[in-house]
Amino acid sequence: MTRCNKIKTLLLRRKCRSASLLILLILAAYSVYYLCSDHLSTAAFLELHKCPACYGVSYCDHLLEKRVIPKSWSGTGLSNLINVKNVFFARHSHRWVVLKKLGHDKELTTLDRKLCSLANKTTSSCEVNKLHLEPLFTTHLRSKKFLLELVTGISDLTRCPSKRLVDLILNRYSERYLVGQDVQKRWTPERIMVLLTTLAANPEPVIMQVFHQDNGWPFPRYYGACGRMVVEQYVGKSLGDYYVSPWRTRVGLAYQLFQIADLLTNNKGNWSLYWTDVSYDNIAVDPDGRVVVVDLENIIVVDKLKIIQDRPPEWDKVLTSTFDECIPNHNCLSFSPDSLCTRLVADHNYYAVCHGILSSYADDEGRPGGLLHSMPDIIKTTWGLDKLLDECAKPSSEQTSRLKIKDQLLTVLAELAGVNG
Repeated sequence: MTRCNKIKTLLLRRKCRSASLLILLILAAYSVYYLCSDHLSTAAFLELHKCPACYGVSYCDHLLEKRVIPKSWSGTGLSNLINVKNVFFARHSHRWVVLKKLGHDKELTTLDRKLCSLANKTTSSCEVNKLHLEPLFTTHLRSKKFLLELVTGISDLTRCPSKRLVDLILNRYSERYLVGQDVQKRWTPERIMVLLTTLAANPEPVIMQVFHQDNGWPFPRYYGACGRMVVEQYVGKSLGDYYVSPWRTRVGLAYQLFQIADLLTNNKGNWSLYWTDVSYDNIAVDPDGRVVVVDLENIIVVDKLKIIQDRPPEWDKVLTSTFDECIPNHNCLSFSPDSLCTRLVADHNYYAVCHGILSSYADDEGRPGGLLHSMPDIIKTTWGLDKLLDECAKPSSEQTSRLKIKDQLLTVLAELAGVNG
C-alpha cells in the first residue's frame, strides 16, 4: 500500500468514527428527550385511540393542553420505564392530583382480551375501539336486565349487583365519550362501552362517583378521565407514614378507621361495602387529619334490600369471619365473596381493620404490633384496649361477637381520641 493510500484509509476511518460518534450523540439526545419529555400530554400514551374502550374524555382538554404539570420525573419517559403501577403525581392549577392507568401494562392487555370476550370476539379479530358498533351493546340500551347480567362479576363492585345498584350507577356515573358531550345525554352504545371498560379494568372511578365524598363516603374525589388515564384527588401521605407518629395522633387515626369500617358495614343507604384489601398503602390522611381510603378496586358492594327481598339460605344469620394466621404473610385476609353477597350482616370490615391494621396480629410490611404499637401501660390497664383489639382480630371463643366488641371499641377509641372530651 502506497503512502497516499495509507493516508486515505486513515482519513476514511476517522470519518467513520466521527459519523458513528455523531449517530451515538443523536441517539443519546433523543433518549434524553424521550426520558425527560412529558408523556402525560400525549394522545398515544393516554391511549385515546382505544376509545370508546377507554375510561372517558372529560379531562382531555386539561391533559392535552399541558395544564397538568407532572411532579418531577412523574409522567416522563423515565418514569414510564420504572413505574410498574402506572400511577403518576402531578399538579393542576392549585391542587395536586393522582393519575392512574388503573392497572399494570400486562393487566391492561388482559383487559382488551376481556372486552373482546364480552363481545364474543376472538382476540385475533378484535379491535377494542370498534366494539361499540356490535349489536350486543345496542341491546343494552333497551334492556337494563341485560345490562345487569353483563356487568355481574365483571369487577368486585358488581360481583353481586342488584337492579338498584345498576340504576344508581346509571344515575350518578358522569363520564362521557365525546368532548363537550352533555353528561345527561342518553346512554349511547359508546358511553356504555366506556362504563364497561372502566368496570372491567378497575371500578375505582365508578365507586368514587356512585358513593361520593360529598355524601360522607371516605373516598377521594374523581376529577375525570382521558383515554386510559383517570385523574383523582391527591389526598395526602400514606397511613404508613404515621406508624411512628405520637400515640395521640395514632389513636385518633385508629378511631377514624373503625368509624370507616362501621360506615361501610351500616349506612342509611342500606348498602354494605366490604373492604377486602386493607393495608397502609391503600389508606391516606389528608392535611386536616382525615382518613381516606384511596384504593377502591377490591370493594364488594352488597344491596341489603335485595337480600331481604330474595331471602337466600341463612340470609339472616350473621356471617362471622374466621381468623387466619397467614404465615409467613401476616397481612392476609380470608373471606368468601359468595357468602358476603348473601348475608344481611357480616363482621368482615371490623375483622379486616383489626387483623390488618390495629391489633397486635397486624404485621404489614415490617410494621409489627399494628398502628397502635407501643401502647401506654395505663391504656392497657384502664381501658383494656389491647385485649379488645386482639379479641376483634381473633376472638378467644365462639361465643365472642365482633359486633359487640366493635361497639366497645368505638366507645373506647372515641374517648381516647378526645372525641367526647
